[in-house]
Amino acid sequence: MAIGGGIVWKRLRQGLVIGLVAGVIAALADQLFAPYWQSSEVAIPTLLESMGALPLAVGVLYGGLTEEVMMRWGLLSAILWALLKILPRSPAVWLAAIVAGLLFAMGHLPAVIASGAELTTPLVARILGFNTALGVLYGLLYARKSLFSAAAAHAGTHIGVFCLSLIW
Repeated sequence: MAIGGGIVWKRLRQGLVIGLVAGVIAALADQLFAPYWQSSEVAIPTLLESMGALPLAVGVLYGGLTEEVMMRWGLLSAILWALLKILPRSPAVWLAAIVAGLLFAMGHLPAVIASGAELTTPLVARILGFNTALGVLYGLLYARKSLFSAAAAHAGTHIGVFCLSLIW
């Protein structure tokens, strides 16, 4: 095993467990609040209803890898670098994670528009709320642990939703 290999596996495991729990919580909250954001005109499935093998693969591979490299390693790092010029480390990390998380969430809106859904206030609140919260979680994992932790947590979130969908 290479030097530091043990810590990489530890960070991957930590991220995966955190992501699994976050996925289950997000899916349960989505089910709970679905009556508020669902529209009778265009059926938008809840997280549990939309989960299958293909969405799982896309979520794990694209979300867990590509989005984490772009949003955390790229965007969050750039924001944090700028904020560290004017703020102490802890508030800079939090603010960078929040800004990157919000931009991450906003990046999910075009897919909903492309599905033909009308962007109602409750639906936009759902998309921005869940994705910002998860984006901040991944951002803090990235800043405090590693990109491995953030990627594993993002992938784990999709796995957690998928596992819950099997028994729901």
